[in-house]
Amino acid sequence: MEDNKFRLSHQLYRIVKYDKGDVEAKLKKVKYMVKLGADVNACIYGKTILSWVKEDKIEPEVMNFLKENGAEEWEISKKEALDKGRQCWGDDGRLKSMEEIREVIRDGGSMGAPFVDVKSLFKELSVDDLNSLLKETPDDYVIFGHVILNGRGLTELPDMSRAEVGGAFICSNNKLTSLKGAPKKNYFMFDCSNNQLTTLEGGPQGVCANYDCHRNNLTSLKGAPREVHATFECNNNKLLSLEGGPEVVKKVYSCQNNKLKDLVGAPSSVGMDFDCRGNELVSLKGKPKKIGENFIIEDEVLQRINDENRKNGGFWNKILGGIGR
Repeated sequence: MEDNKFRLSHQLYRIVKYDKGDVEAKLKKVKYMVKLGADVNACIYGKTILSWVKEDKIEPEVMNFLKENGAEEWEISKKEALDKGRQCWGDDGRLKSMEEIREVIRDGGSMGAPFVDVKSLFKELSVDDLNSLLKETPDDYVIFGHVILNGRGLTELPDMSRAEVGGAFICSNNKLTSLKGAPKKNYFMFDCSNNQLTTLEGGPQGVCANYDCHRNNLTSLKGAPREVHATFECNNNKLLSLEGGPEVVKKVYSCQNNKLKDLVGAPSSVGMDFDCRGNELVSLKGKPKKIGENFIIEDEVLQRINDENRKNGGFWNKILGGIGR
């Protein structure tokens, strides 16, 4: 019964927040969910609907209906959230039983209440136990806080493919050969560096900030997100091409120390620096059309390409003369 209420509440929250377009159709869905028994005062990942979706983001018709049915704003404090998260551990500092941890999660605790640091939970439980807990969560659930799985000797990830992670997802320094099970969206940082990955397929397609996949065995960037809002690092791999990588990087793009002969597949736009040192470049074909600050390359490589193009009657010398280094 509690599990059903939790799922209904979450579905109601997603309709209120994400359904766009026809207000009448949206209101009809909301009324149907409430009729099914969704409790609009229930804790939805730590807050009620009106705390999650502010009034100016909700259509007046929907807002009025929710308020008429008892919805109220309830802001959980950082202390309350942390206290809730700590319920996974007993007074002796040890993790409670799996069933007790499940209860905390269902109540919007460690994986739900904002500000809760969930890294210890993910760091201490085995992949099998984590998979067992993750099955308790509904589709499109959100984990608030960082998920820290680095340095655990993991050969596979727990299945978080239905999840969105509100903080960082760090699985670096393991023995991963695949990103199967990675969250579908990551709002802060995705770090899978220092593994044994040969592909990025299975990784999140929505990464709002930094994406770091340096020091793997990548020969392709296929599977990378289309857009990265801050920095993309694919240094120290075995890349023969940048094809399949992000099309837009809003801050720094670094592809140092690979086996690139040209820059085909590079983003069309980089907000700050583009760094391609330590490769085997014979051409700058594919270079980003727009670089906000510096195009970083060794002087001798730049000169060699420039000389070669001049000999062949090209005009790269004019173009390259305007590139900052």
